[in-house]
Amino acid sequence: MPRYYKAGSIIRPAHIHFKLRATGCKELTTQLYFKGDPYNSSDQWVRASLMIDPQGDAAAKRAKFDFVLHTA
Repeated sequence: MPRYYKAGSIIRPAHIHFKLRATGCKELTTQLYFKGDPYNSSDQWVRASLMIDPQGDAAAKRAKFDFVLHTA
């Protein structure tokens, strides 16, 4: 699991970066955030629609998120 980190004078919540490409589609660059991170409310890029809530144990966690790429 990623952790929050300091970026200049702010603290960014834990997140995962994605850059998605497919032939004939517009490239999508986004981030997914984790429900319950204490820094979600202070980050300007966090959206409820970009939240995941991984489930599992310390060895392995899973979450599902459906990405949609629009045609170019």
